[in-house]
Amino acid sequence: MRHGGLIAHSTSTLAGVAASPFSPQAMQCMARFKQRTGPFLLLADSLRSVWRLAIYIPAPLRREMQHAWPGTTTFVLPARRTKETALPASLHAKRCIAIRVDADAECRFLAAQIGGLIASSSLNRRGQTVQIANRRLRMRMHRHFNAVIAGKNGTGHASQILQWHGNRLHVLRPSHMDNK
Repeated sequence: MRHGGLIAHSTSTLAGVAASPFSPQAMQCMARFKQRTGPFLLLADSLRSVWRLAIYIPAPLRREMQHAWPGTTTFVLPARRTKETALPASLHAKRCIAIRVDADAECRFLAAQIGGLIASSSLNRRGQTVQIANRRLRMRMHRHFNAVIAGKNGTGHASQILQWHGNRLHVLRPSHMDNK
């Protein structure tokens, strides 16, 4: 990933495709594979990595994040734009980023290995179902991936997405448990 490649990996929700957010080449590969330009999710290794990206996190939101993470909830936050945190446009939507400290320990370890963050998206292409990160996937899609890290399968459902706006949390995508 440090050299611009993509990997398929497991998360606590859906299997994903990951790239280094610090590599323009990797982000171009991600856009080609996903057949869209973004915005893509950031997976962080820890709360500390999240704190350094966000502009302002009020105390109630900070408590919510500490309670939810590591976990399956994604938060949309206004992002800081400095040289140290310069992220490509494919990770921003309206000056915000979508970020999660995933419950999967291997996912957090992977993020820690490349500076605390990985750009990620579900492991599917436009109009197709989400794949499982396994050896057969590596054989079928070897031209796209430099590696496949086959881990335990997650929930099989997309993450809940919450955004802080106007001093409260807004549900952008409910938890799959809310739909039952």
